[in-house]
Amino acid sequence: MKYLIVLMINLAFFESFGQIELPQIPKQISVSIEDLASYSPLSSPESKGLSTKIISEQMFSGGCLGNMVRVYEFSNGKESQTFEQYISITDQKAPLFTNAPGNIIIQKDSPLPPVQNPDFSDNSGKALNIEFIEEKSAEMVVRTWIATDSCGNSSRHVQHISFEVQ
Repeated sequence: MKYLIVLMINLAFFESFGQIELPQIPKQISVSIEDLASYSPLSSPESKGLSTKIISEQMFSGGCLGNMVRVYEFSNGKESQTFEQYISITDQKAPLFTNAPGNIIIQKDSPLPPVQNPDFSDNSGKALNIEFIEEKSAEMVVRTWIATDSCGNSSRHVQHISFEVQ
């Protein structure tokens, strides 16, 4: 009977000694696409002495950019522990236009210049929905491009082509 008690005490000692006490880390979070690469769950002051590394990442559909399950390994230099976190990836930034055509003035009887589509880019790297609208009146032509990303953020570029009367 004495041996059994000693054995139980030793097991309890090793069990509590082998655990890393992690700071409060939320199991589910939302992170913007811009911050995803640099996001660390150990940015709080109570995480001193722990290092972290990403063991795996797996993407799933859902939301505008998807969801990710990230598995972290935390270490205090002696022991390590893994933790799964569910990340909803968000995007609040609209697409950008580059090389967009500027406003011009042409002669009233001149043919319209060909459409010069601007270049578009988005922080998500996903395909954009591009809408082109051309409205003509006696005084001008208005060309509008609207770029919308998968999260519903949109931006527009407008080109005015005015007619010069001689």
